[in-house]
Amino acid sequence: MRLVRAMAVERASPSALAHFDPADLLDALSTGILMLDAQLCPVYANVAAQDLLAFSLNTARGRPFTDFLHDAEGLCRILKRALETGEGIADRELAVRPAGAPREVRTLDVTITPLSGLTGAHLLLELADTTQRQRITRENDLLARLDGSRLMVQQLAHEIKNPLGGLRGAAQLLERELPAAALKEYTRVIIAEADRLTALVDSMAGPSRTPSKSELNVHEICEHVYHLLRAEAPGGIVIERDYDPSLPDAMLDRHQMIQALLNVYTMPAWVGGIDFNVGRFPGSEYRWSYSALLGYAHDSVAKMDRFYDPNGDGVVTDDEIKLWDPHLSPPPVANDLRRFDNTGNLNRPIIIGHGSHDPTVSPGETYAYERLVRARLGARATDFLAVYWIPRMGHGGAEYDASLSAQLDALEKWVDWHQSGGRSGSLPPAVLVGGLGSYPRDVF
Repeated sequence: MRLVRAMAVERASPSALAHFDPADLLDALSTGILMLDAQLCPVYANVAAQDLLAFSLNTARGRPFTDFLHDAEGLCRILKRALETGEGIADRELAVRPAGAPREVRTLDVTITPLSGLTGAHLLLELADTTQRQRITRENDLLARLDGSRLMVQQLAHEIKNPLGGLRGAAQLLERELPAAALKEYTRVIIAEADRLTALVDSMAGPSRTPSKSELNVHEICEHVYHLLRAEAPGGIVIERDYDPSLPDAMLDRHQMIQALLNVYTMPAWVGGIDFNVGRFPGSEYRWSYSALLGYAHDSVAKMDRFYDPNGDGVVTDDEIKLWDPHLSPPPVANDLRRFDNTGNLNRPIIIGHGSHDPTVSPGETYAYERLVRARLGARATDFLAVYWIPRMGHGGAEYDASLSAQLDALEKWVDWHQSGGRSGSLPPAVLVGGLGSYPRDVF
């Protein structure tokens, strides 16, 4: 009897939730709650959902929900499937771009629950913002990779320094045995390079150090690099020197300057077994400034990976740019990067417009790609690759933008030519006529 009386008293007592408006409770949630009708039009959205998707419920009523998102085809298919099957669906790390904030990509965990009522079928969406969590995960991955790379470099440095010491000692002994003073020039270069590489290894293995600057003659550094280039240059390559004697001495770090010049002039690479040099064209030196190259990096990363922002503050710093790794980018970015066929075994036509003074993607790399395609396809290479050089243009510019329409027209006709077996369309023109100039097709 006492138990029945206690239950009656409990039922008669007002619930703690009775003091709150249900709409206020939903608006207090950090998870977005969104209700859609059978036409996928919003009928309710709490404050968190409106903030996440950058829209107002008052203006959204009666309009399809996907109107407020860019590239929402994938989400639309999931919503329609939930309506048709009546089954709940969960999708993790779904990237959406609100129309009200097109530069902000949000990563959401979406849970869709179909509901049936007197007014027909509805969908209840729970939207959990995982953007910050994903950024933290990516930043931790970057730090872990950096720690692993640092450990590997330290171990590798120890193994490199031992043979460098032996190389230096052997060069010193050889110098004593050489009869002619002119021959000793080569041993002095070997000794200097061994010292430079030892210092470079020490700087890589240890903490960052300030540059060791001293007053140096720029011509002496250039002459040292010249001897290295001459020793490595294959037959038929002539290296010309043109020094300005009026240049004064400057406070420079000798090792860094030598390495910088070697990076510009000698960056050998292997592509499909083809050895090539990607040095810059003579006359393009005015485009080699560090600020210009870093500016290209900022632009390129923003275009290649719009999700990249390690700390989520909306600004990608120079240090963050240097840490960008396409292998850690979301699947859509990685897939885009893999689409370009770098094997040379092409099965679809490609048109390349390249500035002859490009300081970022060297013209030498395009030359090597031409040779790679030729090695793979033989005489058929010209059926799949066309290269047009744009004189004196750097990494993109008004000349390229003005020729883009002509490139696309030529590519469409070339694709038609392939698909029709040559019955329609045409091969790329011998001269590409752009808005600011005409560019002959490269013969390779």
